[in-house]
Amino acid sequence: MTSYLVWVGVPLTVIGIFRSISSIIGILGTVAFHISSYSHGLAKTGMWSITLQFSCLSLSIMSFLFQNHMVFQTFLLVFGVCASRIGLWTFDLTITQYMQQLIPSHIRGEMGGVQNSLEGFFELLTFVIGLCFPNASQFGILGMLIHMLVFILSSTHFCFISHP
Repeated sequence: MTSYLVWVGVPLTVIGIFRSISSIIGILGTVAFHISSYSHGLAKTGMWSITLQFSCLSLSIMSFLFQNHMVFQTFLLVFGVCASRIGLWTFDLTITQYMQQLIPSHIRGEMGGVQNSLEGFFELLTFVIGLCFPNASQFGILGMLIHMLVFILSSTHFCFISHP
C-alpha cells in the first residue's frame, strides 16, 4: 500500500503518520480482545472481529470507485485499512486462544508448526501475487484478492463456530 500511496502523490511524512496511527489502532485490537473474550466468549469475539475486518476492508475497496476524488479515495483507503487492524489483531488473538484451548497438549507443538508453515506460505503467496501485479495502478486488484480471502476466512470461521 505504501507504493500505491506514493504513486498517487501522498507525501512520505503523511504515509509515516498513517503507519503510526495504524500501529496504535492495532494495539487497540489487543485491548478489545481482552474485554470481548471475557464478556462474550471466543466464538462471538472471533465473529465480530473478522466481520469488522471485512467491513473495514470493504470501505477500502469502495475507495477505488472514487478515482476522480483523490483526497476522499485516499482517506477511505487508509481509514479502512487502519480500522481493519482492530479486527485483524483481535481475530489473530482469538485463533491463538482457540488453539491453546482446543488442541490437546501432546500435539499442540505439531499444530503450531503447521500453523507457522501455513502462515509462511501465505505470506510468500502475497509476495508472488505482488510480483504478478507489480504496477501501482494494479493495487485495486490486490485489494480485491485480499478482500476475497478475508471473506473466505470469515465464512470458514462462521462454519467452525456453527458446527460444534
